[in-house]
Amino acid sequence: MLSRENRFGLALTLCAFSMATSACVTQSNLGARRDASVDLGLADQGDSDAGGDGGGCSACGIAEACDPITRECVACDTIFDGCAARQARVAVGDAHACFVREDGKLLCWGENTYGQLGFAGAAVPNTPRVVADIGQVVEVEAGASHTCVRSYDTNIGVMCFGLGVHGELGWGMAMSSSSPVAARMEEGSRLASASELSCGSRHTCLRSNDAILRCAGDNSDGQTGAFENPTRFDLVPVRSGVSLATGDAHTCVARTGGDVACWGKPDDMRLGGDGFSPTIVLGVTSAIRLAAGDAHTCALLLDGTVSCWGLNDLGQSSGDASLQVAHSVPALDHVIQITAGRVHTCALKDDGSVWCWGDNALGELGADTATLALSRTPVRVTTLAIDGRVAEIASGGRRTCALREADTSTSDPGLYCWGEHFAAVPAHIEF
Repeated sequence: MLSRENRFGLALTLCAFSMATSACVTQSNLGARRDASVDLGLADQGDSDAGGDGGGCSACGIAEACDPITRECVACDTIFDGCAARQARVAVGDAHACFVREDGKLLCWGENTYGQLGFAGAAVPNTPRVVADIGQVVEVEAGASHTCVRSYDTNIGVMCFGLGVHGELGWGMAMSSSSPVAARMEEGSRLASASELSCGSRHTCLRSNDAILRCAGDNSDGQTGAFENPTRFDLVPVRSGVSLATGDAHTCVARTGGDVACWGKPDDMRLGGDGFSPTIVLGVTSAIRLAAGDAHTCALLLDGTVSCWGLNDLGQSSGDASLQVAHSVPALDHVIQITAGRVHTCALKDDGSVWCWGDNALGELGADTATLALSRTPVRVTTLAIDGRVAEIASGGRRTCALREADTSTSDPGLYCWGEHFAAVPAHIEF
């Protein structure tokens, strides 16, 4: 986790979850690595692994990505490193959630209509079950009714399960699957590795280790950047970057220069523009992490503040109006992670506290629905039993989950969820 003694602009010591030990990276002068390019064309294949640059990128492991500036393999296990991969242990869909245990096993629970829990059968309310045949998981992501994972084992690679009728599972068929299926690239080869996953409502995108962006699934609004609904992970003609976010019908990428490009459904100003073509969002210059809801998007900036744009009818972007130009979320700093549900947004600060804003009709903000219908400014989740000890947050649909910092004194991982089906007081998930 982020050292709380050294902050932005100084040398940062960052520790991250790994299967065997906690890996730490020290990084200085993060801003110096930013690329000022605003090229929206096809990713330059000459800069990729196949470009013969003579560097180590061709040997990048599954927990690494190729730094687009230095052309060296970078460990993607921190928030603020060159590739900003999440390495998420918690994922939340519309009505299901998944969690990566310390031993790399994936456990899922909730609604299972389409097999989004990784097995056939009825729903499993609040009782996580292990998903078989996916090896040790390094990242899990959830869409509305599907789930995707990255495994440490390159023989397993990227796998998805659940609703697949739009092609969002990326396995070459527009079919759902209750068991994990191997994701494949446009030419049919298996995706052995990736550096980041992101699941939208009905589409999925990923960044490969060579920083190339690919998407699969519903393209009715142009959210995959393709000309049809791709059932495999097709190349997106947009230069990739350091972080990726997929919403209900749009996709955004934070690029190495710190700006953000978005494409997909143009209404509600979710793209920071008004067209289907990739659009540079005005007002963002130092984005390092993104989070997308139904029709809004937020960016975590290098200085620890947050900016949002898009639909704001319920305060999910903060402030009073929907805006194409990104605006700063007031009274919010020292943020190390952001996450977004359909109509709410949450932020984790470096003191371990969680702050949320937007709709609270179903307790999404962790506050009493009778006294707070919505909030256009961040409110602290004071009902969280592990307040001040939160290591990770994840939102989806109308709910959010928070994971406690590692605690060797107990076998309980300390996962709490609130919102729809949980009410405003975070419920402790029993494993």
